[in-house]
Amino acid sequence: MKCTGGYSHLLSVVIRQEKREAFGWGLDDFVIISVGELNDNKNHQVIIKALQDLPLRVKYVIVGKGALEEYLKNLSKELGVEERVILTGFSVQMYENYLCQLTVLLFRANEKA
Repeated sequence: MKCTGGYSHLLSVVIRQEKREAFGWGLDDFVIISVGELNDNKNHQVIIKALQDLPLRVKYVIVGKGALEEYLKNLSKELGVEERVILTGFSVQMYENYLCQLTVLLFRANEKA
């Protein structure tokens, strides 16, 4: 199954639910997804830190790879939000695997690319 605009809304909801259940998340969860290299410029750590002050239903998926992967994993664990943060690595099938389940697509960079 794919999550594309050609399917009915009902099928899209079913696909979204299946994708979220794979992470242990529900349809009511608020899913933020960022896409990009894991580096200082992308500022993923700002969102991870903000999760401490946000409701437990807010989740954060980071699609990408880079030098800060271990740092971001450790930060998530240190702050107690590791169950709400997923670092997926690089994904060729980003839409089918991740974007179809998002609530918000967020790009939080220090400067324009």
